[in-house]
Amino acid sequence: MQHLVNKVQSVWENTKLDLILLEKERHEYDDLDFEEDVDAVLGFLKKHYNPQVSIIMCLDEIDATEGFSPDIHQSLRNVFQTYQGTIRMVAAGVSIKRGEWHLPTSPWYNFFEFRDISALDRFNAERLITEPVRGFYTYGVGAIDFIPYKTNGKPFYIQMICKKAINRVLDEKRRKVTLADVKIIYDRLIRSELNREFESFWENLSIELQKTIARACEDKETLVPKEYEQELRGNAYNHSHRVIQLQNGKLVFSRLFQDWLKINYGKKEGT
Repeated sequence: MQHLVNKVQSVWENTKLDLILLEKERHEYDDLDFEEDVDAVLGFLKKHYNPQVSIIMCLDEIDATEGFSPDIHQSLRNVFQTYQGTIRMVAAGVSIKRGEWHLPTSPWYNFFEFRDISALDRFNAERLITEPVRGFYTYGVGAIDFIPYKTNGKPFYIQMICKKAINRVLDEKRRKVTLADVKIIYDRLIRSELNREFESFWENLSIELQKTIARACEDKETLVPKEYEQELRGNAYNHSHRVIQLQNGKLVFSRLFQDWLKINYGKKEGT
């Protein structure tokens, strides 16, 4: 809400809105206060901007909302139901487990349309790497080839590596990201940040499926028994991250997960 107020006041500089937000401490501010303030802001915008105005909220890492309390989920549902068509939202995240809702009311995100972001082709992956920093930083040809290949063109992982790469050259007062830079970053990524979530995914698989995956990592022609296909399809993490896909009874790995698997389990179970 504070961000919305700041935006309004940056356009109408001398405007003073009479809002509860400005009177209460943050921990005291609730959903009813929010709705009253939204009405006040919408009223102002309809008068001074456009009678058909709507507010667009941008929310990143929407999957983090799964950890919210039931009261917060209910409050979100009330807000989007009350202001349907007036408050709009563009959200991004890895996944929402839509089949795992346990509250008595339907989920607040049922008001929205979900769209999968597919992997980028080589041309658009390169644009995602180079365009945001054009004129400030450059990437060597080897680095530009390496990043889309190792991430399977997935935008989230491309951006993750690029952010770390730019921070690295910034710290070293350089302007060019090299292949050596992104190889170091990639190795650290699968050994630290992604290691935690990959390990958690791995530990939740049955021992027999683990063995099948380890064999398939070494031999692409390994066939997967039907019961393990079902287990893999039903795994929530794999459903959202797609680190392993099934094609014609065989396993196809994301390169990130495959490299992690080879580092951690290739020698132990690769028989």
